[in-house]
Amino acid sequence: MSDVAVEVRGLRKRYGAVAAVDGVSLGVRAGEIVSLLGPSGCGKTTTLRAIAGFERPDEGEIFIGGERMTHVPPNRRHVAMVFQGYALFPHMTVADNVGFGLRMRGEAAAPKAAAVTRALELVRLGGYEQRLPKQLSGGQQQRVALARALAIEPRVLLLDEPLSNLDAKLRQEMRVELKGILKDTRIATVFVTHDQEEALVLSDGIVLMNQGRIEQEGAPYEIYERPRTSFAAAFIGQANFFRGVVREARPGGGVVVEADGLRLRGVACAEIAVGAPAVVAVRQERVRVLRASGGGYDNLLPARIELLNYLGASIQLVCSAGGRTLTAVLGAVGETDAPRERGAAVLLGWREGDALVFPSSG
Repeated sequence: MSDVAVEVRGLRKRYGAVAAVDGVSLGVRAGEIVSLLGPSGCGKTTTLRAIAGFERPDEGEIFIGGERMTHVPPNRRHVAMVFQGYALFPHMTVADNVGFGLRMRGEAAAPKAAAVTRALELVRLGGYEQRLPKQLSGGQQQRVALARALAIEPRVLLLDEPLSNLDAKLRQEMRVELKGILKDTRIATVFVTHDQEEALVLSDGIVLMNQGRIEQEGAPYEIYERPRTSFAAAFIGQANFFRGVVREARPGGGVVVEADGLRLRGVACAEIAVGAPAVVAVRQERVRVLRASGGGYDNLLPARIELLNYLGASIQLVCSAGGRTLTAVLGAVGETDAPRERGAAVLLGWREGDALVFPSSG
């Protein structure tokens, strides 16, 4: 990549017998926001800390701005990191907190003051210079921590779940605000989160990690719409899963999977042979809830509505079908013909292209 700001090549890090990171390679361009996403213990924070210089790799190389930084100390890497707990100094004013990194660099008073002002204006906290952290809301403290990182004009910005301490509504608001700030700065950003919605909203690219390795990487749309493994399909979004055996395979990737007496038509997301065990994933928003007619749907399953969960913008229906539980999502507005009564007998239908088929270990 010609304009890569940070590159990781073959990173490995072990803690005793545990491989925290096992051969991770990735690159982030200037101005790009890339999220490291995955469950706890998947290696995302270790990868971030290795980029920052807080963890020394057992193997692999790290390049920042084209320079090898694998064994360079953190304060010489041209990176800035925003921690989960913000790490603001409680006895310092906002201005002193934001200017701390500049003071450690020995910046003169006038340039430092100008840089602090620019950073606070960028995060929309102009006028808050003399406040203490305890006088700020959680969202304001998060922005002070971000301003402190931006004030030193790093080549790479590292964010370690900086929104996790905020309440749900503020977290949603800050996602949008943070994305706007990061796009304005044009700094390469690596963002660690276990929150899939956060990754989808904020990211230009997602690196989905599992057990120390990269499971899949790509644009948010690609990760969501075309997961390459059953793990990716399960972790991103909510889906219904069937386990069975491939009975037919057609040119173009179409397959038929037999699962507990059902014959499900879907699309293979990886090479899979007739007779092989398989997992079928169908996202809940792709399941249509019908009263009787199944016209136009390749897969139909009689079911009964057991629960209705009102989610504001949508309604989740929990249905029982032949001893299994399936979910479907309806828009709260529209789809007025869809049944919405608990106990109603319905048909669940979905198209072949919405049933993603993955190889299974059994």
